[in-house]
Amino acid sequence: MQYLNDEYVMYSLITLTVSIVMLIIFLVAYNKITIMIEKYEARKKDDLEREKKKTSTGKESFVAEIEKEYMSKLDKLQNEYNDKMIKASTLVLKIKNITSSMSPQVILKEIQELLKNNLPVSRAVIYLKKKESDNLLLAGGVGIAVNDQNIEEFPVSQIPIVAHAFYAKKLVHIEDTCADRDLNAALQSSSQKFIYALPLMAISEGELIPSGAIAIEKFNDQITALASEDLSLLSMLSTIIGNALYNAADLESSKKFSEEQLLEKKKLTKIFSKYVSSQIVEELMKNPDSTSLGGKKQKTTILFSDIRGFTPMSEKLEPEAIVSVLNEYFSEMSGVIFNWNGTLDKYIGDAMMVLFGAPILGADDELRAVTAAIEMQRKLKKLNDHLEKSGRKAIGVGIGINTGDVVVGNIGSENRLEYTAIGDSVNLASRLCSVAKAGQIIISDFTYNHVQEFIEVNKLELVQVKGKADKIQIYEVLNLK
Repeated sequence: MQYLNDEYVMYSLITLTVSIVMLIIFLVAYNKITIMIEKYEARKKDDLEREKKKTSTGKESFVAEIEKEYMSKLDKLQNEYNDKMIKASTLVLKIKNITSSMSPQVILKEIQELLKNNLPVSRAVIYLKKKESDNLLLAGGVGIAVNDQNIEEFPVSQIPIVAHAFYAKKLVHIEDTCADRDLNAALQSSSQKFIYALPLMAISEGELIPSGAIAIEKFNDQITALASEDLSLLSMLSTIIGNALYNAADLESSKKFSEEQLLEKKKLTKIFSKYVSSQIVEELMKNPDSTSLGGKKQKTTILFSDIRGFTPMSEKLEPEAIVSVLNEYFSEMSGVIFNWNGTLDKYIGDAMMVLFGAPILGADDELRAVTAAIEMQRKLKKLNDHLEKSGRKAIGVGIGINTGDVVVGNIGSENRLEYTAIGDSVNLASRLCSVAKAGQIIISDFTYNHVQEFIEVNKLELVQVKGKADKIQIYEVLNLK
């Protein structure tokens, strides 16, 4: 939805004005209470001095009584001061949450909390006005039950005091309607017995229009009318809440979406997360068209890990035992990878291919890849302890990491797509993994240049790897600095 510039400026000025008013109220209250406390303390001191000059019997008991009285008054003032401090701070926080949110549910929740905690309201109803319609939606309230599955909708004329508040564009008390015979008769015949109705007004095309209403039916402790400061607060909130609700998504459509479509999204997320990283799941949910064939070239850090001596070890084990070890190993390693925002590209037998920087490119992809590798080796030590205690053989893993330009995207056929990375940089990462011995983390010069100030390494000799004409410089990662 687009708004005129002057509407945005006006809304900003309203928000700024509210903040200034709240600050002034807080400072005035603080100053008054501080002065009162100082006066009471001064009077107490003067009374004590006068009593000291008296010589009559019972002097001590009289002074004690005076002191007790003033201490009681002082405690009462301090409690009132603390209550006002809490009330003011929570009110400012609620207004901030209301004006900064674009979710109707969040705004409604803050309104309910405000009515319960900042005003002496025990029963009230919050209505939303449907756009392009005179109908109201029963959105929430205090002391009432709202059926989220079946939202009530009815014409505004069924709530006469709300209709009158919309017309008057201000806070209305039941006594304000006495002069209007027809309105008074309608209120008498209405099943709702509201005391106040506050229209929630929004600015649209330079005019104030209603976006909802708060109808108050009952107060705490049999109160029948609000104090002047509470009336001022409600009047001030009329346009703040009204504009926030008007700019937020329509309640009815958001309710329908939150029930069915979000449930379906959770199911899909749970299914996909077993096979790909949460990043790819999120990308697919936001952009389903990204599943089309094709890819893009971008800088990515690639990590390969491989279990050393697994083939001969697997020849001595039953298939079920092999699968059991692999499942435990992959579960531990994938948890580390996801923790450092890596994308688990694929399992290749007992090897793993992981991407850092795809599909989402980050400023610290290289450091996260190296940190994940260090944590993978540490996790492996704990896993080996578990394997040995259960009578199984420990395993060793070599890890290779390289950084460079690759093509990433959905590659394959129309019938089967695979999100992966291809290119010379991927091949080099695989070669480095082959060089790494059990327990080692080997990185290329390209990765080292990005992380050298954060890690401790052992510079190794130049090595010749398959597919490269010249020898390359490699490093063994020892630890983080």
